[in-house]
Amino acid sequence: DFQSIVKQVFRLYATGYSKGRYVFIRNPDLSRFMEDSRHMIPGYRRKFRRFKRIFESLFDDTIQLQCDMPGQGVRITAGLTLDWFQVFVQKVVRRVGMEVMSFFAALLESQLY
Repeated sequence: DFQSIVKQVFRLYATGYSKGRYVFIRNPDLSRFMEDSRHMIPGYRRKFRRFKRIFESLFDDTIQLQCDMPGQGVRITAGLTLDWFQVFVQKVVRRVGMEVMSFFAALLESQLY
């Protein structure tokens, strides 16, 4: 199901640890995620700088949302938790014009080879 795929992708990339949870951090997680994603996004190579800014901006926006949302339990600023990683990827995929599920599936498949 979708949640288990999101969790698998998160576990592939989240190397940070904060307040008892794994988190997806800017360096090196975001850089590695961008590098792996470039093969799935049409036109990525030609527009690398633009996509890099988009990824970084959406990462920063999502971190801010994670910090600002009340009732989420522990306030984590070091990186994105699993739930907020999913929000981040959905924003990225929407912005570059792909379907979320196919993006996650392609990322997982690329890790097998």
